[in-house]
Amino acid sequence: MIQRSKIKCSAKCGKGERRRIVSCVNSDTKLKVASTLCEESTKPNGTMSCRSRCARWKTQPWGECSVSCGTGVHSRSVLCQRGRAGSAPISECLHLPKPVESSKCYGPPCPAYKWTTTPWSICTDPCARKSQYRRVYCMSSSGKRAPARMCTSTRPPLSRNCSTSGCPYHWVPAPWQSCSATCGNGTQTRSFDCRLKGNMAVDVSLSESSVPREKCSALDEPEKTRKCSLPSCTAKFNWETGPWQTCSATCGKGVRRRRVKCVQSSTGDRVDKKECLAIVSRPPRTQECFLKNCVASSCEEIRQQNLGNSSALKDGNYTLLLDGYPIHVFCTRMNETIPRAYLNVDPSSNYAEIYGKRLTQPLTCPYDGNRNDSCACNDDGDANAGFTQFTKIRVDLHNRKININDFSFATTISGVPVSYATAGDCYSMRDCPQGRFSVDLRGIGFVVVIVVDVPLISTKG
Repeated sequence: MIQRSKIKCSAKCGKGERRRIVSCVNSDTKLKVASTLCEESTKPNGTMSCRSRCARWKTQPWGECSVSCGTGVHSRSVLCQRGRAGSAPISECLHLPKPVESSKCYGPPCPAYKWTTTPWSICTDPCARKSQYRRVYCMSSSGKRAPARMCTSTRPPLSRNCSTSGCPYHWVPAPWQSCSATCGNGTQTRSFDCRLKGNMAVDVSLSESSVPREKCSALDEPEKTRKCSLPSCTAKFNWETGPWQTCSATCGKGVRRRRVKCVQSSTGDRVDKKECLAIVSRPPRTQECFLKNCVASSCEEIRQQNLGNSSALKDGNYTLLLDGYPIHVFCTRMNETIPRAYLNVDPSSNYAEIYGKRLTQPLTCPYDGNRNDSCACNDDGDANAGFTQFTKIRVDLHNRKININDFSFATTISGVPVSYATAGDCYSMRDCPQGRFSVDLRGIGFVVVIVVDVPLISTKG
């Protein structure tokens, strides 16, 4: 028997069979002879099972993520392949689901950025037209400052107007004046005063006290003008108003009145009011009036109020109204054109001193800087040395300033007079101050602010 070469497997993918031609040949001549001359039992198989490798999708390793942090995308190649190395047409793999070529990938969390703000600066005066400020930073989630471009949201504002809601003053409009026209259309005007709010007064009798207009300068002003309409100039009847009478109160709130009558336009004769009411409403016959505060605001004003009454022009303690708040001052020189005002203070806590001792070793600061009059010192420290106590300090209520060089009500215990709120020494060349001063204005109704060595005052409002 002789077997011929094998042929390819009948199946391109999976199980199949191979066939071959088996012939009986003469072993000497190698020629083909009749199959009956060969033993059937020794005849080789003419077919055999076989298996061909099927084409499958083959995936390559994933590429790098598209982002270094957060969520990104990575991709890979997907090939149609038969066996380990043999490529196959894509058409042979189409019957199989193809693996995804790209998908999401996740890196470490990205830093988050947001705006961080500092607290607003303090608005020191609720009645001033000022602004408050703050700093704004772009911060990462790790707490580090970052460039502003990293924060994509709208940047918070750096400044804003101070609120005036806490201002103790407000504009109080006066009643509207008469219409500019006697008939037809015209305009009305009114004025307005700056006053202390009723709920801010320390005494109900002082509520709505008039104060300087600058106290309301930061507040929105009320409407000053408006249109008004009177009966047509051809109307048969119209209202006729008389002049306003004197205010019922010489100070504080009062009421004033005027006559209002309905007249015939052509003759001016008075007629029944219903004739005019049928055309237009009646103008007001009363209105509120306010001439001045009932409490004086200065020693000069008290003097003016009592001119001609010499017995009332006495030096002494008076209650004045400053910016709507009552204060107690001592008025002196009331018989002069310009009296002076003083604040009563406690001398034990209102004093000034320039220390007169000088260390014999001026480059030291003994006793940990504490005062010790038994120090190794001499008494030629300062020619202006002295110790002064004050029972009254002079105040300029108009300019809100304290005169620190007025010694009318001061007692110099030693040395020369020392100005109020002043201290000094030539004790040591080291930082070792010994001169002392004390300012105690509690209970007088003021807040004291030191600006360029000049004490300024303001009311509690």
